[in-house]
Amino acid sequence: MHNSLNLFLTNYDQWETLANRGLRAEMMLAKNGQLLTPALQYGVVGLNETAFYRVSIEIQRIDDKIYDFGQIDGKWVWWHKSNATTVETAQVVQHKDGPQLGSYWLKNGLDFSWLKLTNKRHFVTNRHAFVEPRQQYRPIVRIEDVSNLDIQFIYSNQDQVFITVTAFVSDQFLELKDMWIKSRKKAGGPKKRSSGREGGTVGKKQ
Repeated sequence: MHNSLNLFLTNYDQWETLANRGLRAEMMLAKNGQLLTPALQYGVVGLNETAFYRVSIEIQRIDDKIYDFGQIDGKWVWWHKSNATTVETAQVVQHKDGPQLGSYWLKNGLDFSWLKLTNKRHFVTNRHAFVEPRQQYRPIVRIEDVSNLDIQFIYSNQDQVFITVTAFVSDQFLELKDMWIKSRKKAGGPKKRSSGREGGTVGKKQ
């Protein structure tokens, strides 16, 4: 991989809208899991087209707090600490397409729109991530060069934080969510976009 490797959110406008309005994305938990909106979709540049890469995502809990929604101010606030003494190790989910050439990822992006969240451990499959309700999580994307597994590139974005819920509570978020889903269906699927502000944090772990 090259030093020019970079990842970006292909639906950055949606996450930016939430951040600008002081809203937190709410991701629904269901027994069998539910698809996420905004989706977890990324573009990538700087890969070697002829090298094979393995891609995975972690849904990482960012603190030990449980949150409650304030009906008056419409904001999520810290309610109390969870029973866990430490933040649980994030679950790693491998991309369903398996190891692919760099040219494949460059063309198709790193699309995790198929990923579902569940709070039922016995329903977890290779397309699910286990999470707890009313807690904050952030996705972290990892890219590994199959020919050199000692090197990993890691990406996260500070705007891409969400709350897990068993029922949607923010009317403002629901309005945006419904609008994005309708727009995506009308367009026949998500469209990629590129902006210099989409980049998050890309790190190299060796």
